[in-house]
Amino acid sequence: DVRTHWPACAEVAGRISNQGSCGSCWAMSSAAAVSDRVCIASNSSVHYAPQFMINCYARQLGCSGGRPDPVWHDIMREGLVPEACVPFAERDGECTGACRGGSPYPARRYTKNVYSPWGATDAERVAAIQRDIMQHGS
Repeated sequence: DVRTHWPACAEVAGRISNQGSCGSCWAMSSAAAVSDRVCIASNSSVHYAPQFMINCYARQLGCSGGRPDPVWHDIMREGLVPEACVPFAERDGECTGACRGGSPYPARRYTKNVYSPWGATDAERVAAIQRDIMQHGS
């Protein structure tokens, strides 16, 4: 249980989000997964912004949907910003380069492809993901 192993991450890992009428499950789930993993790795409790992904990831369809494989590539290329910068709006928006209030985006959080879910065989991908979860949680 993440609350036992990483108590500083209990609020991040236990958060439930509501996408409302915006078809943004792809952004909500991806932002939550990165938020969980970053907290576990760094003890840094930050919620990353699904709205930034909706607004700025051109290969996705915003509130009309998205695809999980490309979103991980987008996270590696485009990065993420904290949700405090770009709060969830339940609608498509523009990628303005600025946070709510007009300040520029803070340094973005980029991810790297740790276990290559796009390569090798299904059995190897499953084993790598299981190993990672056992070592690092969530």
